[in-house]
Amino acid sequence: MEIKTYRDLMSNDDMVSNSLEHSLKHNDAILEVRPTAYDNMKALYGLEQITLTKPEFMAYMKAFLPKVKALLTKNDKSERVPEFMKGATEAVKFVVG
Repeated sequence: MEIKTYRDLMSNDDMVSNSLEHSLKHNDAILEVRPTAYDNMKALYGLEQITLTKPEFMAYMKAFLPKVKALLTKNDKSERVPEFMKGATEAVKFVVG
């Protein structure tokens, strides 16, 4: 099997590979990695879990989502923006629930 690595388009950091169990959620706005893969992610990519308060998370998303929207548009994926924003909104509501 060819190993593919998924990168964060904002930071260009490696996030996860297809060797770890994962799926796309909320209209493909969220890449969910199974909890069993967390230790592998830490070892392979140096990723660490962070804790945010609800206001901190909301502030982060308020700044982050327009950047993703702009990046999609810049990369000729403007047709993807409405579904991404819908999925991202659903994901934010799910998280802050």
